[in-house]
Amino acid sequence: MTRQMIRPSQFILVYGPGAILEGRRGPRIIPGLREGLLRGDVNPEDFEISDGGMLKAALDGKRIFKMPSKEMMKTEGVERPYRTAPFPRWRMCVNTSGHEGAYLLYYDRNPQGGPCPACGVGNPGATRFVRACPDGHMDEVDWYRLVHRGDECGGTARSGLPRALSGNDDTFYYRSGGPISSVVLECPRCGAKEGLGTAYGRPWPCSGRNPESEPPGSGKARRPGCSKNSRIIHRQASNLRMPVVETHFTTGPHVTGVHVCMKGGAVRAALFAPGRDPPGTREDALKTFEWLHEQGQLSADQMYDIRRSSWEVLKDAIDGARKKPEGGFGDMISGEFRGLLDAAENGAPPEGRSDSGQALFEVERNSTRGTILLGRELRVTPVRRLRTITAQTGFRRMIASGEAAGGPRSDGDGPEEAEEVDIGFDRNGHRWYPGVEFLGEGLFITAGNDVVRDSKAAREWRRTAKDGYSPHVSQHGLFRELDPAFVWWHTLAHALTRAVGEHAGYSSTSIRERVYVEGRRGGILLYATQPGNDGTLGGLISLAPHMDRILPAAMEEVLVCSGDPLCRRQEFKPGDLNGAACYGCLMNSETSCEHRNMWLDRHVLLDDPQ
Repeated sequence: MTRQMIRPSQFILVYGPGAILEGRRGPRIIPGLREGLLRGDVNPEDFEISDGGMLKAALDGKRIFKMPSKEMMKTEGVERPYRTAPFPRWRMCVNTSGHEGAYLLYYDRNPQGGPCPACGVGNPGATRFVRACPDGHMDEVDWYRLVHRGDECGGTARSGLPRALSGNDDTFYYRSGGPISSVVLECPRCGAKEGLGTAYGRPWPCSGRNPESEPPGSGKARRPGCSKNSRIIHRQASNLRMPVVETHFTTGPHVTGVHVCMKGGAVRAALFAPGRDPPGTREDALKTFEWLHEQGQLSADQMYDIRRSSWEVLKDAIDGARKKPEGGFGDMISGEFRGLLDAAENGAPPEGRSDSGQALFEVERNSTRGTILLGRELRVTPVRRLRTITAQTGFRRMIASGEAAGGPRSDGDGPEEAEEVDIGFDRNGHRWYPGVEFLGEGLFITAGNDVVRDSKAAREWRRTAKDGYSPHVSQHGLFRELDPAFVWWHTLAHALTRAVGEHAGYSSTSIRERVYVEGRRGGILLYATQPGNDGTLGGLISLAPHMDRILPAAMEEVLVCSGDPLCRRQEFKPGDLNGAACYGCLMNSETSCEHRNMWLDRHVLLDDPQ
């Protein structure tokens, strides 16, 4: 049994249930959390991430657990915590001398990968193609239906045909001249042929299969059917699986490890058990925490911070744990924005609090710098320490389905309508999602008032928002993305991310963004928190004094695009996702933009440049 190591952060941000890994013995699919990753002998409560409740509230009360590492799982008595399953199972033997000068495409019934049934060559490579639909379903390509065009194989085995091929409907010749358009598939029994290039562009009936929900080793594929059509797609295509993640920043005047650990499920249960008064003195509190530490609910580092904290700090943390945040995603974003604004003005944590443990949110007082951009006064605040919690709630398969099966094509049918596949699982009355937490740094940029001027482009965005817009393209069902203030700040975030990379040598995936709009006021947070990325050791915040040079450089890149005049001529209108924006001027790496490179417009940022 071969093994492949991936980091917990990779699981959350890149992979996860439904993703296809490339293994030494062929591709493998990651099953769902219940089916293959966290089995019944692992309790997610032992790995719960406490975020202060805001992300939990935004997820409608759902809980987050840390993806356990191999070392963590060993302590639980589990040797191999993550299981995978072979997918796709169709393989291709390139030993042309063994089957009439053609490649052989065949279905491998051996989960570990068996030899070619015709020539005996061991461990051929897997086919590059699968089929998927925008409702999140994925399955093997139906090669039999493709080659025979929906009919039955009407021929008899030719003389001299190897026995393994004469009575096997799961083998086909694959004759290739290079590009997909020149690939021809042929049935070795009846001689039926079909070009892969033609089939690749056609819609196919969807089987409704979710291979990630099938227990590894069961060998039973469930195909309930689906009203959408599927498309043949490369198994490594970036749009085959796009993770849906939610990120929350821990902000506040005194956010420390002590405050965070108080809001963990086990700690809250011990502190506020029915019929029991919460600790009234520091000594009573320490007795409770020492007991929790003995039960394995508090780590040694957490106990170190608790023991060195004053009663004032402990009481503040205990009282804060009583509060249950309410609201959804919008309330979480607003809370982050207000916390950043307050820290930019007053610093965080408050001065004189040396007994409250290590701060998880740190902004030096009087560190904000002013700068001018396009006649607007901006304020830049370096965030020295920033804690992020990112949870993966699902994924989307961004596939255009074409005509609906058995019905006409819908006007809005396309990849943007892809449904989210929920990856959570239920245990002990709670819904759980995998997550990861990081510490890093960031640059918070805001302005004292409205930055949007009365331009033609801004009026068009505002009119579209007022008239209504298809809700499936608006994140979390909100329409804030259509606000020209959001477009202005989002466009600036992309331009600035590119300029920072050119000015300081950051890679395109190192810096991520968060866009805030509240009323007519807005701001952006550019941050780097993932370990191993550029900018997590002070490099990002050290750029704050140089924004007077970096911002004008960003505007020069936006003013002139290599795609002009085509890019400049693009204007936003209802039905579009962007105005004047392309990969030559604004679009960044998909992992850097939490809005999938949508809601960008050079015209809004530059006030309708000529």
